[in-house]
Amino acid sequence: MLDNQFIKLAVQIITTHYYTISQSLLQSNDHSNLSGFINNLILYISDKLESNDRDITFRDMRTIGEKCGNTVIDQNFFMNAADLLPLISQHITNYMKKNLETHALTSAEYTVLNGKIDKMILHFNTGFINGFFQRNDMNTCTQQQVLEQSLPIIKIDHQIGVCPLIGKIDVQKSTILINKTVHSVVNEKIKYLILDLTGTGQVEDFGLKQLFKAIRMIELVGTTVIFTGINSKLATSSTLLNVKLNEDHVYQTVRDALISIDQKHQVQSSSFIN
Repeated sequence: MLDNQFIKLAVQIITTHYYTISQSLLQSNDHSNLSGFINNLILYISDKLESNDRDITFRDMRTIGEKCGNTVIDQNFFMNAADLLPLISQHITNYMKKNLETHALTSAEYTVLNGKIDKMILHFNTGFINGFFQRNDMNTCTQQQVLEQSLPIIKIDHQIGVCPLIGKIDVQKSTILINKTVHSVVNEKIKYLILDLTGTGQVEDFGLKQLFKAIRMIELVGTTVIFTGINSKLATSSTLLNVKLNEDHVYQTVRDALISIDQKHQVQSSSFIN
C-alpha cells in the first residue's frame, strides 16, 4: 500500500507538471499530434489517483476512454495513441523520482505506483478501443477485415482462455486484435491466456513489438500469458530474439500448455493441503 501523503504529493506533482511529463513522452516517440490527448489523459489519471475504490476508478477510466475513442476518426491517430499508452506510467514515475529526491520512497513503492497507473491506463484503453470501434464500425474495409480475421477467446474453463492468431502479424492487426483480447481478459477475469501462433504467416517486427507491449498490459492485471506454436519464422525474428521469454510460458502445442497448467494446479493444491 502507498502512503496517503505520498499519493497526495504525487497528485500535486502530476497536476502541476502534466505538460512537462507529456512532452517528454511525445518527444521521445515523435507523436506531437497527440499532445492534447496525452495532456488530458495524464490529468484524468491525477484526478482519479486518490480514489480508494478500485472498481469505481476503473469503471470511470473505461467510460472516459470510451468517450475519447468515440471522437477519433483518424486511424493513424488511433494507432499512435495505442502505441503510447503503455509508456505513460513509466514517464510519470521517472519524472517523480527526479523531483522527489528528498522524499524517502523505496523502489518497491514506485513499482506499486507504476502498477496502479498502468491498471488505470489499461481500463482507459479498453474503453478507448470500444469507443473507436463504435464510432468507426463498418466505416472502413481495413477495420472490417481485421475484425473478421480476429477470433474470440475460446474459454477452456472459468480461468483459462485460448486466443488463436491467424495470418499476417502486422502493427494494425496486433494493436486491434490484442486490445480486444485485453478487454476480454479484464471482463472475464482470465488467469491464463494461451496465445496460439500456429496459424501465423508473414511477421512484421514492429507488429510483433506492438504484440509484446499489449502482453505487458495484459500481465498487469494478473493474467499469465503463455505462447504456443512459435514457428521458425517467428523464432528468428529480430524482435523475438531480443525478448526473454520465460521457458515455463512457451510450449509446442496448446495441449502441452494445458497439461502444464493442470500439473501446476495439482502441485499448488498439494502444497496448500500440506
